[in-house]
Amino acid sequence: IRIILFFLSISILSSAQENRNLLNHDEILKWNRVSETAMTDNGQFIVYTLNPWKGDPVLKIKNSKAKELLSIVGGKSPQFSPNSSFVVFTLNTLEKDLHQLKLKKTKKEDFPLSSLGIYDLTTRKLDTIIDIKSYKIPSKGSDVIAYQVKLADDSTKKTKAKKRPLSLSIYNLATKNRQEFPSVSDYYFNKEGNVLLFASEGEEKGFEAGLYKLDLRSNNLLNLFSGK
Repeated sequence: IRIILFFLSISILSSAQENRNLLNHDEILKWNRVSETAMTDNGQFIVYTLNPWKGDPVLKIKNSKAKELLSIVGGKSPQFSPNSSFVVFTLNTLEKDLHQLKLKKTKKEDFPLSSLGIYDLTTRKLDTIIDIKSYKIPSKGSDVIAYQVKLADDSTKKTKAKKRPLSLSIYNLATKNRQEFPSVSDYYFNKEGNVLLFASEGEEKGFEAGLYKLDLRSNNLLNLFSGK
């Protein structure tokens, strides 16, 4: 009886191994790692990215009932706005597009920049801002973002344009109000998210170089220091 059971167990194991799908290198590359997870303070929404070992990440937004609200290839670095009404994230160039640019021997400085994705959790609409060079959102306060975009191509001033500080845009996500300040070299939100400090090199008529304080509640702009 023991001999029969022994050979029977071997037969079962052999059959199981034959039926098992063997993992190869290509299959492993398709596996996804969950990263960059975040949840709103009220627990109503969650955002995360799925990262394959090879390929483009996929950003997903779901509600508390696990209903998928958005799934977008190339999305990364998601953040909820302070009032949990928006999700802000970067949209990177897809690998297949980068591959084509490399085949054409395109210079790295001519590669397309990332876009900024802004998803409205109330209206379920997605807005994008292309050619993002930098952006910041406060951890508290109003649903506001500050960002800088690449200058438009100008062949006659290309070298100079790369060195010149970029304009800074302040965008209120709730009211859709947008304002711009010239030649900003650096900018920061305060801890409470109600003040934005920025340094401008001026270079525009009617706006002098200096250090500025923008009160995001009253929209009052104060020049703290004049000069570069």
